[in-house]
Amino acid sequence: MKPTKTAEPVLASSSLTVPNRAKADSILVMRTTQSISESDILAEVLAADGGELAPDVAATVLRWGFSKKSSRRITQLAQQNQRGSITAMDRVVLERYLRVGSLLNHLQAKARLALRAAETADK
Repeated sequence: MKPTKTAEPVLASSSLTVPNRAKADSILVMRTTQSISESDILAEVLAADGGELAPDVAATVLRWGFSKKSSRRITQLAQQNQRGSITAMDRVVLERYLRVGSLLNHLQAKARLALRAAETADK
């Protein structure tokens, strides 16, 4: 699941007439939450730190993954989704798995970068 790339939300008073600031804020929040995923937020958090993971922590993160049971369930849900036979509740479950998978991908990317940096520093 790729992060959604969108422009920063814009709330220009000339293009949007609202009776009060609270309503304007709620509209801004709606626009923002519709264009940013949990993975996007985590990527920002990880990037903000600027520091690297310790090599032992990075190695541990790279060992994380879904169990065989979960992987089978994800495959089953994805196939139902592709066929158009997925229920609303199963769609919610699939989306949760996909979000967690995306978060895990971000963490593991950070871990790989940390290990590469540690290898380079050791040379």
